[in-house]
Amino acid sequence: MEPNSNGHIHKFKRILKKGKKTSEFGCTHPHCSFTRQADYLVGKAAACGYCEKEFIISRFDVNRHGILHCKSCGKGKKKPTDNLEANIEQMLKGVV
Repeated sequence: MEPNSNGHIHKFKRILKKGKKTSEFGCTHPHCSFTRQADYLVGKAAACGYCEKEFIISRFDVNRHGILHCKSCGKGKKKPTDNLEANIEQMLKGVV
């Protein structure tokens, strides 16, 4: 993903405003004031709010998450380790 004109990739967090029915997200970078309504972010690329990897924002993300993040940083499943040998050992422990 290419950085924007400010030299960074946007990481988004929900902005709560009283009296507004539409949801907005703003970039969390300290020198960036970029904000957009949630509907305009669907299908766009962004950086994960936790691991900073690139991902595509889905309708589910903007409806459910306060900090937009990739699927591997979700709360549901454990993150896979990068070490192949450790993965194999974990699988074998479950079989035996």
